[in-house]
Amino acid sequence: MDFLATWLAVQFLSGRVFFFGLLAAAVAVCAFHLTARTRGRSWLGITAGLSALFVTLSATPLPVWAYTAWFVALAATLLLRRPPKRRGVALGAFLLLCAAMASWELPWQFLKPVALTRGTTLHVIGDSLSMGSGVPDGDWPSLLGKALDIPVVRHAHAGATVGTALSYADEIPEDPKSVVLVELGGNNLLGGKGDFAQELDEMLARLRRGGHRVILVELPLPPLYNAYGAAQRRLARRHGATLIPKRVLAGIFAVPGATTDGLHLSDEGHRALAAALAQCFTVLPAAP
Repeated sequence: MDFLATWLAVQFLSGRVFFFGLLAAAVAVCAFHLTARTRGRSWLGITAGLSALFVTLSATPLPVWAYTAWFVALAATLLLRRPPKRRGVALGAFLLLCAAMASWELPWQFLKPVALTRGTTLHVIGDSLSMGSGVPDGDWPSLLGKALDIPVVRHAHAGATVGTALSYADEIPEDPKSVVLVELGGNNLLGGKGDFAQELDEMLARLRRGGHRVILVELPLPPLYNAYGAAQRRLARRHGATLIPKRVLAGIFAVPGATTDGLHLSDEGHRALAAALAQCFTVLPAAP
């Protein structure tokens, strides 16, 4: 039962349930229009409604107008009785919107490996998730450095929010070869601390002034926390930062024994996250 609950939670946190909800709603609506049985149509309508709930609770940070248009089209396909032509138009519009929303979100689920040059220093700005559980060099930043064979410098403290970690951005020496990986926001999200968007905007601006390449670890989002994801994506575009898909971090919580309390990583969790992040990079030979 615990495994099932964890697996289900990861489907929401990673955003996969968004695609499941779109597909299930599209299938249910098509079947609704093909069947003439009243009882069958009732069950298919309920299925479409539950699928819409999955889409809503996925916290996928699409614009409100996109969600509104999708829900209006869904309601129209289920409520319009006649004429048949109007029902057909509503069904077509709904299916097109399903495809459009999936196409909009799908690119955010993938990442072309980030190229690093041998000798590049990777700075990690993080919170307690980036700190080990007592094993020397057992935290994921150190393990990631070993896996990529590059030096890693960690800047992290327990309970860090984007605001309390702003000073780290000023401590990193200006160096065009350095890359900064930002793993922050969990304490903002869970504790409702600070102005996440404003503080992240300031941090990225400081790092950009320092000439650093910046990589953000996207936050796995619980239901109805769309605003955090929307802010990360908007600011990543504004400041030219690379965003590691939220499925990467969310997937770690599905690894058996990956956490000590459901939130903080165990030694196994640090190893799993380091391995997952290592797949997001490729290391190139240093220029002669």
